[in-house]
Amino acid sequence: MPTTIQPAYPTPQHAAASRAVLAFFQEREGVEAVLLVNSCARGKATRDSCLDIVVLYRPAGTDIKTLEALWYAHCTSAPVFAELERAGKYAEVHLDILTGEYAPSHREWTGGPDDFELQIGNHLVYSHPLWQGGDYLGELKARWLPYYPDELRRERLRRIRGDKRSEGRAVERLDRTRTDDRQIRDHATLVHVECDDDAALHAHHRGVGNEPVPLDLSDESSNPGAELDALGIELDRRSELVHPAPLIVE
Repeated sequence: MPTTIQPAYPTPQHAAASRAVLAFFQEREGVEAVLLVNSCARGKATRDSCLDIVVLYRPAGTDIKTLEALWYAHCTSAPVFAELERAGKYAEVHLDILTGEYAPSHREWTGGPDDFELQIGNHLVYSHPLWQGGDYLGELKARWLPYYPDELRRERLRRIRGDKRSEGRAVERLDRTRTDDRQIRDHATLVHVECDDDAALHAHHRGVGNEPVPLDLSDESSNPGAELDALGIELDRRSELVHPAPLIVE
């Protein structure tokens, strides 16, 4: 089912700048489409919103460096773009010149997620074509929608699991009769952020809005001994140390 969006410009300055961008690119050799994207394309922009536009060109036969240089000279000198900047706090043209060759980016495990899926969604699903010089946009939609091939899907899932550092190993059962296994429990502890060391066994008890571990709990021993409550009664409820009461013979 096609996605229906209602593009809208929040100010006359946004609309005028969009027309100026279109007039500049639609006659350029190699340019295949000019797309309105993000908030203006969805009809959600305000006067402070920027004007986001994507220019698609075919990978072969276009001198991208020359095209970028010509656009920079034009956008920094044309009065229509200066008027847009005066219309709102963040109002300016954000323009990307792209080939449409979408691919996951390489990153280290310490980095955040890439924008691979976001680009496909914003450019091919939630965009509004201002102009098309051919069917290149249609070719890209046929290639990437409704979603990418299974092989790439499996690769993306492998990367996600790798980021979470999940390992498909056998799980050893908990044996509380062993001294070391008594260290496994759901207790407050400081977490080593880089390696996620010493995390609690269960995470469901905290949820959204987790509070930092109090400093007086961060020094808890891995094998705490018996404690005394307010009445001075010894507390030790670990099941492995509980003994049955002696039989009283009358």
